[in-house]
Amino acid sequence: MANSQEINSFLSPLNLPTLSRTQVDSLDAPISKEEILRVIKNLPIDKAPGLDGFTAEFYRNFAEELSPLLLQMFEEALDKGSLPPTLSEALISLVLKKNKDPLDCKSYRPISLINCDCKILAKLLATRLDKVMTYLIHPDQVGFIWTRCSADNIRRLIDIMWATQN
Repeated sequence: MANSQEINSFLSPLNLPTLSRTQVDSLDAPISKEEILRVIKNLPIDKAPGLDGFTAEFYRNFAEELSPLLLQMFEEALDKGSLPPTLSEALISLVLKKNKDPLDCKSYRPISLINCDCKILAKLLATRLDKVMTYLIHPDQVGFIWTRCSADNIRRLIDIMWATQN
């Protein structure tokens, strides 16, 4: 296995973008009750619950009571470096595709039903990452970056094709 010095010597000539100390600190900051409450407030309520049966609506209705407990669980998970089992469980269910034959196996798609506490932690961390992704990902990479759209690259391609023909 390569040590950190070998990895650094391999990566240093690549001139990869790096985060500022402030950006790193914002990613590493302790999770706050306010962050948890913000995520709970924005949970979509039309989704199926996970194995525990608790819906997003339940979390919204009891956000003030649940947020300290979630904060304690998330902090403990980060301190230990491992998630509690309930945060890594999912129920995989098959959903029939619209207007498809229910007797054909290809007519179904799998869906993973994840507990809301796991969704809250994932969204909290994703929100933090969203703030720095545009610094790390090249501007030509448009997929899955909040402020970017694949239509931008399509427009760029059309412009290039038009310019080469004229």
